[in-house]
Amino acid sequence: MKKKILFSILIIVSIFNIWSNTVFAIDDTQNLPTSYDLRNDIAINVENQGQREWCAIYSATKVVQTTLAKTRNINYNLSESYLAYSFAEYFGGSFSDLKNAEDVNHSTGAVQMIFGKQVLESDFPNKDYEFNASNKEKFQNADIVIKSAEEVTFNNRETMKKHIMENGGIQVIIDGNQKWYNFSNCAIYCNDFNSNTEQSHGVTIIGWNDNYSRDNFNSNCKPQNNGAWLILNSWGNDWGNNGTAWVSYEDIWIYEQPLGVKNVKIIGDPPVTEVAYSQRNGYVQAIIKSDEELKDIDGWETSDDRKAFIKTFNEQVAPYTINVYSEIDNSSVPVEINITNADFKVYDTNSTIHIEGKYKLNSKDLRLVIIVLVPILIILLFILKHLKKIKK
Repeated sequence: MKKKILFSILIIVSIFNIWSNTVFAIDDTQNLPTSYDLRNDIAINVENQGQREWCAIYSATKVVQTTLAKTRNINYNLSESYLAYSFAEYFGGSFSDLKNAEDVNHSTGAVQMIFGKQVLESDFPNKDYEFNASNKEKFQNADIVIKSAEEVTFNNRETMKKHIMENGGIQVIIDGNQKWYNFSNCAIYCNDFNSNTEQSHGVTIIGWNDNYSRDNFNSNCKPQNNGAWLILNSWGNDWGNNGTAWVSYEDIWIYEQPLGVKNVKIIGDPPVTEVAYSQRNGYVQAIIKSDEELKDIDGWETSDDRKAFIKTFNEQVAPYTINVYSEIDNSSVPVEINITNADFKVYDTNSTIHIEGKYKLNSKDLRLVIIVLVPILIILLFILKHLKKIKK
């Protein structure tokens, strides 16, 4: 009987050890709907770029706008003109070949995937701006409203869908040649990667339909399977179906450079600082990263952009306390601390980080305790039971 109990305990310990080392994969895209339209969740206006070759700028701006609306319920109408003119060297950009409004209108369309700082259209209206001192001053005095945005790339259709549902639109490229269009159904499918690349055109994906029929595309050029992306163009409401169209899942161009954004920060957001720390050979290494420039921290190594500091602590020196501040408009602002990757106890009070060299029991230690202590406890119980029998 005793052997059976001991054997059972050892089996339980072994199962726990195997389970502790098992990684369970969860497919977080398995519940995606067969169709989705971002316009059912947020308001999306249709833009018209006119004769300006700003498709990349319009689609990039739409990505930021839809992300803000979807994730933060902030409805900004951003200025495409400001973003376009920001490339010109005259307005502080790096493109020396942009010398006038006409150059801007016919050069920046080649710039793909751009999410620069932006202002509201009410502050810098969409129109042609001459390269003169008055417009330069207007440009420089425009209030920046977008502080930063984290770019997101994609490697499959499912991650794109999940992003659209959770974050907003995705900027993609299609072939603008009309021979790939079926105008009666507002459907687009290009299967020729060697087609005229000069007609590549930036648009924004705002939805999909897995069951969109392949028969809706041109009869002389059909995809093999059903399914299409819902795209938003920047050619006004008169184009397509109120400014939208369907692009086959199998389109050769649409997966070339899909790009979205997340974690869009606007001016006025408090600085976000993360503290990551770990144990390294008996020492504690701490790294402070901020989305704003940090003040000097005595004894810490700093990055070139002053947005990251690093220090290694001897665990005998505890607790260690520092005040963390960000530089905003030349004033010191306390930051919010987010604690991650805990091997040592770290806590914050009033924007002060306290690092203590107090070891935390992790899962490996817990398994070791069970494997070592359980047999010892069984032996002790056996000895105690045997001693009771002797006394009797």
